[in-house]
Amino acid sequence: MLLLAACLLSALAETGQADDISAVEYQRQTIYHSPQKPGFTSWVGAWTMPDGSLMISFTQATGPVDGRPQAPKEVQHKLTWPPPGHPGYDMTGLDLRNVHLASTDAGKTWQQVSADGFKSCMNGVTNEAQTALADGTILRGVFGFYLPYDSDLPQTGFLQRSSDGSKTWGKPEVPIDAAKYSTWPRRIRVLRDGRIVLLAGVASAPAGSQTRAEFSAVVEPALLISSDQGRTWKGPVPATLAEQRGGWTEEFDIAELPNGDLLTIYRRANDTKRWQSTLKKSDETWIAQRAGPSVLPHSGQPELLATREGPILHVATNGIHSTSDAGQTWNKLNVPGTAYYPRSVQTKDGRIFVFGHVGGDDAYGKADQSIVMDSFRLVAADITVTDRKSLPTDKLIAERIPLGEADDYKPCIAKLPSGELLLTAFHQHKRDGNKVMEQTLLFRSPDGGRTWTGPQPLGLLGREPYLTVLKNGTVFITGHLLAQDVRNEWGYTTGFLHRSTDGGRTWQSTRVESEHVKPNASNHTTRNVLEMSDGSLLLGVDYDGGGGPYFVWRSTDGGQTWDKSQRCEPRDFKSQYGFFGGETWLWQARSGKVWALVRVDSNELPIKDRPIKAGNDQADHFILFSSADAGKTFDRIRDFGDYGEMYMSLLRLHDKRLLLTFTVRDLKPPLGVRALIGTETDDGFEFDFAHDRIQLDTKTPVGKPQGGGFGPSVQLDDGTLVTSYSYRGEDGKSHLEIARWKPPSNEREGTVGGARTTHDPNLYLFVDNHWIAQQEGLTRIHNQARPLEKPIIWPEDPQTEADCAWGNVLREPDGRFRLWYVTMTMGHNGRGPHEIAAAGVWGRGDDFTFRPRSDADRPAVESMLGKYAESDDGIHWQKPKLGLIEYRGRKDNNIVLTGQRAAEQTKGALTNFDGYTILRDDREPNPDRRYKMIAHWESVHYWDNHAVSGSLGRPQQFIDRCGAARGEYITYSPDGLHWEQPLERLESLPSGGGDRLLVVPDHRHQRWMAYTRSGGWAYPSFSYSRDLKSWSPAEPAKQITPGDVQAPAVECMIPFNYGNQDLGFPCGMDKPKGAFTVMLAARHDGGEWSWINHRENFIPHGPPGSYYATGAVPLHNEPFLVGDEMLIYFNAFSRQQTQPSPFGNRTIGLAKLRRDGFAGLKAKDEQTEGRLTTKSITLTGGPMFLNVELRGDERRGREGSVTVALLDERGRELPGFGFTDSIPITTDAIRSAVTWKSNPELKSLAGRSVQVALRVRGAAIVYALANNADPAP
Repeated sequence: MLLLAACLLSALAETGQADDISAVEYQRQTIYHSPQKPGFTSWVGAWTMPDGSLMISFTQATGPVDGRPQAPKEVQHKLTWPPPGHPGYDMTGLDLRNVHLASTDAGKTWQQVSADGFKSCMNGVTNEAQTALADGTILRGVFGFYLPYDSDLPQTGFLQRSSDGSKTWGKPEVPIDAAKYSTWPRRIRVLRDGRIVLLAGVASAPAGSQTRAEFSAVVEPALLISSDQGRTWKGPVPATLAEQRGGWTEEFDIAELPNGDLLTIYRRANDTKRWQSTLKKSDETWIAQRAGPSVLPHSGQPELLATREGPILHVATNGIHSTSDAGQTWNKLNVPGTAYYPRSVQTKDGRIFVFGHVGGDDAYGKADQSIVMDSFRLVAADITVTDRKSLPTDKLIAERIPLGEADDYKPCIAKLPSGELLLTAFHQHKRDGNKVMEQTLLFRSPDGGRTWTGPQPLGLLGREPYLTVLKNGTVFITGHLLAQDVRNEWGYTTGFLHRSTDGGRTWQSTRVESEHVKPNASNHTTRNVLEMSDGSLLLGVDYDGGGGPYFVWRSTDGGQTWDKSQRCEPRDFKSQYGFFGGETWLWQARSGKVWALVRVDSNELPIKDRPIKAGNDQADHFILFSSADAGKTFDRIRDFGDYGEMYMSLLRLHDKRLLLTFTVRDLKPPLGVRALIGTETDDGFEFDFAHDRIQLDTKTPVGKPQGGGFGPSVQLDDGTLVTSYSYRGEDGKSHLEIARWKPPSNEREGTVGGARTTHDPNLYLFVDNHWIAQQEGLTRIHNQARPLEKPIIWPEDPQTEADCAWGNVLREPDGRFRLWYVTMTMGHNGRGPHEIAAAGVWGRGDDFTFRPRSDADRPAVESMLGKYAESDDGIHWQKPKLGLIEYRGRKDNNIVLTGQRAAEQTKGALTNFDGYTILRDDREPNPDRRYKMIAHWESVHYWDNHAVSGSLGRPQQFIDRCGAARGEYITYSPDGLHWEQPLERLESLPSGGGDRLLVVPDHRHQRWMAYTRSGGWAYPSFSYSRDLKSWSPAEPAKQITPGDVQAPAVECMIPFNYGNQDLGFPCGMDKPKGAFTVMLAARHDGGEWSWINHRENFIPHGPPGSYYATGAVPLHNEPFLVGDEMLIYFNAFSRQQTQPSPFGNRTIGLAKLRRDGFAGLKAKDEQTEGRLTTKSITLTGGPMFLNVELRGDERRGREGSVTVALLDERGRELPGFGFTDSIPITTDAIRSAVTWKSNPELKSLAGRSVQVALRVRGAAIVYALANNADPAP
């Protein structure tokens, strides 16, 4: 039974799909080194103090490496230490200290607070069990058994307290009966309810009665629980089942789940994997469940971090993994493994810090240890775009920040001119007699919503507080006080307007009165106060009960006083509720017209031609009214949105587009906040509710009632949007949350990679059988790309351009093609950099003087040149004379990059680059960093002491500095031409030390993917990043082998999105022959790569003497779609065996291929038909197309046809969409419309899952099926 459960647990984890959690802003720094070298600093503890500062602790040892005294024999026996034959592990006689460091600036700087001494023979007394309590007291757990030289200390686990930040410590406190138990404290965790859990290894033996070996043989993981800040403890509570006892260690960790259960990860004594289980909450304790192997590999003490974003992290030296489903699946995060025995914390602003020591279980003096800190943030690509049409991606990245407490409700956010954010919400408190007291709350954020202070309870009357901030910083809050609120002295629901001129610190209140207008009638205001273009203010006010009256209050002095007399006439409006009604949102167009977004009762005012019988107000909807006379009259214009969509607000974005946010209520789950990006017109706005719906919040579980929403947003100076909302949790309570996100480009061009992309989620290729459920009578044909007769870029001046190779093309939004490429300096007699070095051109030893033999020899910083070309059509190219960089005394060239600036920045440690990729990032808010260059940088002098460069005798210190600097870097440019910003090192990019590096956009996941040579020449590897700085560990593609690319080595692989899958060009290299190959591979849904064609070159070798005679390697980009064709740019190689260069002549070429035409299906016998049925696909409701080629010859002709049927889930033809209804496709076109005689459109089938069946006849070849795709441009 145990084996079965364990296997099941492992299988669940290993088959889990990767979630969308990723890390950004990753960095690593050394924060402490011992005053002695080699240093001994180990066993880190870490926690945050109540004031938000960071603290860590660790063991430090200093003293002589040799000649130390040894522990007495009885101590060695008792502690089973040092290990036999390893006396260096005995720490007796060393100066041992528990060092405490603190940082008040988020880890930028650290100060030593204390360093209390202790004596032991062990290699450190662990500091991991430490935390801060709510009052600032630091509580630490100590294993007294490891302190044999202090007879006054308990020889078991005990606790100590410090009330002065670790400077002094109180007396030992033994948590459980030492006469019955021996304990080893390993972790101290504070739960959400304030209780403290001590995680300990517990042996049922009196303290001091066992040797260390005996203790380890019987220790079991257990919990001790305290409800009084650790003064008294209950337990031990077993963390494992009785029938599974044995084989455990004291090392385990827990993370509290939302339902109060504890996810638990264990270290077993003799197992290469972690084990895991869940401890089930039962009243005030927990009950152990069956444990089994996890997919997490063994790596010392388990460390878990429950993040504020929701996922739980498992932090280890072999990688950080996350789970969003209580440990059922684990997914590796895109950051490197940590230092040894890590501890992790998350600060209030969401940044995660991981501390550990460099080294391992090292003997003293054998390794130079130090304390390092990793840090990063979590983001999630969990904003989905549904019914996508014009937006470039299906997912957007969000950083989510919870705030407030359970049952806080309906937040509203606003931005002050200073940049500070305000957020209001309210909390309902129940009172006797069905009364309530609803409290308005105010939160503040100084950093764009990452951290919040508050809540500050405001003494303001009214519920559902809604913020408006004027241009001058005046703040308004609207709201209404329920009649049943205990503070309501008027007996009816009454509206309020609160005003502040000091950023919300003091308020003046105005009540909307009914007494002299409509006695005892409930009244309300509009949600917002409208600041008009002339500086005046409008506020809508009305009264329930039908017929109004309706007023538009007006102020010309910033809201100090109001003219309340202006009546308003809303035409074609009739309701028992108010026109402004507490929900209406006001907005002024550029023309001056005022728009009212009005919530209405759907029974009284149904959507035109779509009446509904609404059971409650969850089916309300919005109608647009407009006023041309500043609110005196409002005309009904049109319905706006659908039933159950409400709480609407508008925001003008920096790029002149409009953002509409609204909340979907119970009628159409998933509930939550939605957004649309629209267009402003002179008179108003346009939004498409049917497409590009951005699901900002879907947290309310299906089946739970509405949890609020609201969803107003603000935009920060850097372009980030901050949206506030509430949702209903699994606990049935409402919760507040903030989402920070970036608005996507409104062009289908890709926000990650710039212009037009081959990614299309509704395009299904037939390159393999992934989308095919069954087929018969068909054969697959593979096509080769057709190179142009001549290269597009070639060396035009042998003295300045020896070759042209290795680069990439971007297509800009305006349609221009831009190419960045590299040329290598070839010196005297056509020699390369190593030959130049060997000839002494760059000096020898300490002499770096440049001594050219001829004008062809160049300085080291010009050994590689980055160059630029451009084209209007992608076929005919020009090399513009940019005038940017002087070369050989002139600037009339197309050079954009040399090594000069890098050499200046690094004092000669970097001089030249390779693996050079230029990227356009439209998500980047800083226009000066719109273009990004990632490249491998090194110094050509790094090889100077090698025989290949003539063994020049450089100082080893200089060579070491060059080696340390060698690596991957990023820099930025506003236009792709001026590269003047400093290089920034990419520490986490797993290059494996190789100089071949390329980066391409992954439009599907809105991230970047990099090929790296971490697999050497045996197979390609890939790494992924959201921000081009934090990169995932290398993911090998071992299915791609040298044999498959028909070469001794895998040179590289270019991956790219095409349709709803990934394709890739694996490339092979035979360096002795100077020959290259390029094949075609595919993968789906992030799975493994598989071959499409590895029998023939995708780009064939050209005839002898041609510019691509010995092969091709595609440039670092996806194909470009132009009309009916794909343009595929490539490095072209042509080598005569007598040439000294192994690569011969290098130029850049262009190959063409039919759009989607990598591989297709045709009938095996043109006299019979082939049949194909796809797997289920979900129809969008848009048109369907097939890419069909008619290929024949003079003898057989080019006649063929394809007919199409749609099948239901049981394989039956849908009525009206069968083969007999199908209008045959008999023409050659990349987008042939699929139609049926009586059903020319598919709108009625939108959202339905169907199988598509094809019958293929004659010369027809089918390449792809597109649903909701536009015809080719």
